[in-house]
Amino acid sequence: MKALADISDSYIINSKVFYLLGIMVVVPIHFYLNSMDFWMFKFKPPPPGPNHPPGPPPPRGRITPSTQVFNYFNKELTTKHPEIKYNSEDTTSSFRAHEDLIYHVLNNDNSYQAKTPAKELLQIYPIQLQGSVIINSTTTSPDQRTPFQANFVVAFSINFKVVLLGSLLFCTMWPKKLPPPERRLKLCLTALCILFSVVTLLTQIDTEKEQTLFFVGSMIFATMLNCFTGLALASLYELITKFPCSYYASLQSGNNICGILSAVLQIILLSFRLRPNENGAIQFSVGCFILIFTTIYYFVVFKNSKYFIYRIDTNHEDQRNLSTAEWMQIIPKTKWFYATIIFVEGTTHIVYPGLAALVVTPLRGTLWRDVYFVPVVTYLGYQVCCLIGRESARIVKTPKTGLILFILSAIRIVFVPLLIFCNAQPRKHLPVLFGNTTYIILLSIFAFSEGILINTTIVAIPKKLKQDEKVAAMIMVPLISTITLTMATGLNIFLTNII
Repeated sequence: MKALADISDSYIINSKVFYLLGIMVVVPIHFYLNSMDFWMFKFKPPPPGPNHPPGPPPPRGRITPSTQVFNYFNKELTTKHPEIKYNSEDTTSSFRAHEDLIYHVLNNDNSYQAKTPAKELLQIYPIQLQGSVIINSTTTSPDQRTPFQANFVVAFSINFKVVLLGSLLFCTMWPKKLPPPERRLKLCLTALCILFSVVTLLTQIDTEKEQTLFFVGSMIFATMLNCFTGLALASLYELITKFPCSYYASLQSGNNICGILSAVLQIILLSFRLRPNENGAIQFSVGCFILIFTTIYYFVVFKNSKYFIYRIDTNHEDQRNLSTAEWMQIIPKTKWFYATIIFVEGTTHIVYPGLAALVVTPLRGTLWRDVYFVPVVTYLGYQVCCLIGRESARIVKTPKTGLILFILSAIRIVFVPLLIFCNAQPRKHLPVLFGNTTYIILLSIFAFSEGILINTTIVAIPKKLKQDEKVAAMIMVPLISTITLTMATGLNIFLTNII
């Protein structure tokens, strides 16, 4: 075997593969949940009227109304403008006539043959109309959602946490029963590509008459995706112990890059105002492309990179279950680092994304408030600042003791009450003390501190351990993060109710 110095020319190539693998492991959760409009469309309630067939799809590229706005027109607009007929005995015709009118009004189109021009109607009802620009005609308000629409997010979140936690526990407790991490990762990548490709194809199937079957099928696919994601995550943290500490930062930064890509894609799709099924197809296609590209890149590096081949240990016999005594030797060395991860991840998930996604700008009835504020500021802004923090950790000197990092993570808790008093809506009990500018500053610092603290901590852990202790200690990182995420979710729900 050549000396490592003679084959280190592949460093950049191998570093990129860990960026891509970091992106890959969070693709299912990001692209599944960012396609909420698609899932709400798939589980949409039946149209008005007992015999009402599915109506025509919304015009491509146009703004479409929510059910709330449609009902508003029925009650208010027809009263003030009698030229707009509403026949209660002919629900189908009236629904389609109103639907057609509202499309024209929202798009400021005067081609519709009505006595009151669309432009004038838009001026009369600016708030009601402009507040609907990101909702399509199949999207319902919370009190009108079907059981499948109301329970999908909760069901997926529970599925994600339980299955991911189970996969990580299995890899932590019985690593000897599994193949080597580099081969395990090949299996997981292949499975994720196949599963995500099938889900992408399912977006093109009309499932309106088989919503129960589609809901069950979606949960089955989610379970398999989450299972292989958990196995891939554990394999990554096991494999990365064979590489320099700088690769740990690449893996973590990849998570945020995926968040940035997902947020940018969401903003672009909002600007084009496509139909929900088209949005879903595009989002899943992009996710599928990322998975396929990552898989191909990993297979090429695995086969051809001398540096990668040199670093990985293909001898499965070296993997073993640590004894209780060995674990007791690891914990004192890593306790402050693990505590830092718990505090940082815990404070993050208490307010983000749940509570932070409720923060809005007071500029009512504007595209910035109703369409772009949350995707741009809360999602994209947070991920960018967190990525800057993670990359900044590369130039931070590793502290001699984890206690310093723990103290900094404890101080970070002060951001939780500060963010609570930002303009999160709806709120019933607590006042709003901070405006948009303060919120953006607080969220940016909050995100930056997460990135720099987590990456500094993860890079520091293997430096305190022996080589045979690194694998077990590093697999504990995603396990602790998942447990913390599960516990913090309950506090997130509590906070959204007390504000």
